[in-house]
Amino acid sequence: MSTFLSELLLRGLLLVALASVAALLLAAAAARARASLWQTTTVLLACLPLLMVALPAWRVGVPVHRVGIGLAGWEPRTGVDGAAAGCPSADAACAAGAQPAGRERKGGAPWAVLWTVGALALAARTAGGVLTLRSLARGAAEVQAGGWVSILDDARRDAGIGRRVRLLVAAGETAVLTWGVRRPAILLPASASAWSAERMRAVILHELQHVRRRDALYDVAAQVALVIHWPNPLAWYAVGRLRSERERACDSGVVAAGISPLSYAGHLVDLARTMNRGASHGLAVIGAGAGFEGRVVTLMRQRPPAVGGRSIAWIAAAAAALLGTGSAVVRPELSFAAPARFVTDVGGSDASYLSRHYGIPVELSRTISRAADAEGVDRVLAHALVHAQSGFHREAAGPGVGLTRITPATAARHAPGVTPARLREDETNLKVGFRYLAALIRHYDGEVDAALAAYHLGPGVVGASRGPAKAASGAER
Repeated sequence: MSTFLSELLLRGLLLVALASVAALLLAAAAARARASLWQTTTVLLACLPLLMVALPAWRVGVPVHRVGIGLAGWEPRTGVDGAAAGCPSADAACAAGAQPAGRERKGGAPWAVLWTVGALALAARTAGGVLTLRSLARGAAEVQAGGWVSILDDARRDAGIGRRVRLLVAAGETAVLTWGVRRPAILLPASASAWSAERMRAVILHELQHVRRRDALYDVAAQVALVIHWPNPLAWYAVGRLRSERERACDSGVVAAGISPLSYAGHLVDLARTMNRGASHGLAVIGAGAGFEGRVVTLMRQRPPAVGGRSIAWIAAAAAALLGTGSAVVRPELSFAAPARFVTDVGGSDASYLSRHYGIPVELSRTISRAADAEGVDRVLAHALVHAQSGFHREAAGPGVGLTRITPATAARHAPGVTPARLREDETNLKVGFRYLAALIRHYDGEVDAALAAYHLGPGVVGASRGPAKAASGAER
């Protein structure tokens, strides 16, 4: 679970970073274009776990320098001899590389618990906001006739909204709030009775822009995104940008309906002074917050954007959807080129020569050679593996056992009858380790460098790249 959460966090960071770059390119566009960009980004953040599971992976190879006999220069092994994550389940060789039980759990369990606690806390906070909103709605009175209803009907026609919108007046002071998609409602504070007709029209026009844009749906997506991605600071940034840009887009709609920008800015400032903020509900709020100062400055300057329109908004939303889908399906993997020279790099495969080359007793070299011959592994490759894994020291530091540092879990899969005590014997340890290496070589279609890297780092790191042709292509579906 912790691996999935870590990947989810990284992909969320990537998605918001790409959206931020796109937002910079839209700096001169209308606010509705940037709002559409951040709306789509927020929805993708909320759906990212499902996209990661449901969509097919596009595996992109990341080329690295080949390992080759240069493996002899590796540091003594500190990793694990395999990780089943990302391996085809049908391939026993790949699955056999599971890392030692407890390693993932020890490091991953606290992170998973922390994420769960944070997610539950945010969900509880959201639920509390919903309950508070319901309480406000129950105590409010619906306006069904009079001048306010006439203003609402006229503004609804100006905004192009055909469905009925309820107008509620709270029993006390509250922020102006809007919620609902099928049965939208606008909640006004009790002090609204003292507003002028122009202010009432400006406020209702602003709130109807939220209804027309169906911002209530994006409020839900924003809350879900924050619950899932709460450790990700860029997720909070994305939701903040969504709320800021949608308020600007609604302000533009009010001005387009004929309200003077300077007069409207004055109404906003007065409302911010007299009303409580309702941001804790996660709803559309006309008052302070959500980039309030920037909104007022924009209105005071009365500078319309250089470019804008519905087409730009659709392009921005489509771009965000492409970026989000790409961040969900791309699976970076290491790819390794096939070694050009291997056996000849050390001058020969004779046990006496290899013992001199590595500075080890000739009897140990013969034992390694016998085990390699028994498992069908090249002698030079076998010596290079033992040197890289343990430095020819049976009690080398790090996970695993013996000269090949193979874990008991992996050994049990490749040699079910071998006990932990026998696994510490040189000949048995070498045979089991070389048997695992031979299985990896078959798994990678003879690509020795990939097999060596998978033994040392884990098949989950190397990925499912098979064969020199695929490694060279850099990508596979």
